[in-house]
Amino acid sequence: MNSTAQLRALYALQPARRPQSLSHVFFFAGGGTNSPFRNYSAYCLGKIMLIKMCELLDDEDPDINAVILGTGWVNTKIHRQTLKSTAAEENRERTAEFLKQPGAGTSFEDVFACIEWCVRSGRELVGGRNFSIVHDAWRKDGAELLAELGRDKNKFKLRRSGNA
Repeated sequence: MNSTAQLRALYALQPARRPQSLSHVFFFAGGGTNSPFRNYSAYCLGKIMLIKMCELLDDEDPDINAVILGTGWVNTKIHRQTLKSTAAEENRERTAEFLKQPGAGTSFEDVFACIEWCVRSGRELVGGRNFSIVHDAWRKDGAELLAELGRDKNKFKLRRSGNA
């Protein structure tokens, strides 16, 4: 659900692509990619699959700019599942508290602004990478972050540091 459905949709859109034209593909990462996410293992693994798929698409198809964005907490209907779940444990309480705060979390405007920044920044620098909307320095022009990305082809990719 959290990876194969998105990949099926991308595959279904392939015939509609303009030949020799860059297509921008954005996926959304989720909780558990940086630490355990108790009782959300299938969700977490699906998101990790999408992180790696962005890298693979970037490597295999020069006509696709594939990027994945960690949005942080966004107030969407997906949180209703957590509130109804008996297995969600402590995350149910955290989610309920989050939803009580008007305007809390990442706004849809911030999500869209980051997408626009990625498109403007170009496939050569952002393609195949996993960005955090909340924690990465993309705002304003993101020049320092773009310089870092130009120097390090492995930055923001699924890696074990130190392996060749």
